[in-house]
Amino acid sequence: MKKIDNYKDIRRKAVIWGLSTMKFALWFSLSVIFVLTLVYSFSLVKLIVVLLCIGIAYLGCEYADKNDITQFFINNKFPKEISSLTEDEEED
Repeated sequence: MKKIDNYKDIRRKAVIWGLSTMKFALWFSLSVIFVLTLVYSFSLVKLIVVLLCIGIAYLGCEYADKNDITQFFINNKFPKEISSLTEDEEED
């Protein structure tokens, strides 16, 4: 007999390294910029500064992901409730 498994958490959003996809893309692009600055002139001090900047960027993205700060900057234009059109037509 064939066994059928139910998928748990099927509606969970995608997560990469604990960040949502948008926050991961932001962190990854910042990391690439920091690493490119390291490539042009290499020193131990610059290596430490770049690693600290990447770590701070990750923690900042994680904080923004946990507290959903992006909703403050991006105005959601859709209503929270969708009213029925039939109710509006009956009132007229």
